[in-house]
Amino acid sequence: MKLIVGLGNPGPKYSATKHNVGFMLADLLSSRFRSKFRSGRGNYIYADFMYEGEKLLIVKPLTYMNLSGEAVAHALSYWKIDKGDMLVAVDDLNLPLGTLRARAKGGSGGQKGLDSIIRCLSTENFSRFRVGIHRPEENEKWANYVLTPFSKEETPVIAETIERAGDACLYWVKNGIDLTMSKFNG
Repeated sequence: MKLIVGLGNPGPKYSATKHNVGFMLADLLSSRFRSKFRSGRGNYIYADFMYEGEKLLIVKPLTYMNLSGEAVAHALSYWKIDKGDMLVAVDDLNLPLGTLRARAKGGSGGQKGLDSIIRCLSTENFSRFRVGIHRPEENEKWANYVLTPFSKEETPVIAETIERAGDACLYWVKNGIDLTMSKFNG
């Protein structure tokens, strides 16, 4: 079984914001396979389906971004999934809009959801997939920026990026993180 975690904030207030690209990716994957989200045993919702002979679990933590690690730790434990079989999808304001970057391990880069997961799992050794949302203007606070919706000009770019990210996640399921990095980073 493989686990893909899409990070974001629950509720309609946040659904179209830059900080929710992980949720957008999770929604895309569940809709591609016509699998509806349902309540998990922890503070998350999940969808599951078979892909290429592998059961795939998609999780959206309901803890809000900064406490995502609690839900992720519970999902890993409950479903008995090894950290090596998990991919976390998250926004990254240090990458240009539309850029995808997969990594096998590493720090959080200041992303609070990844901080929480690293803290709760006591390791940086898990795969992550960053989706570039672009850096805000110098005078704009990052916390405000990530909680704003994409502009009219950015919306088609991020929609296409989420589609590519969905393809990359499915590629990861079949081929692992190293080949995913080679094919999709850029």
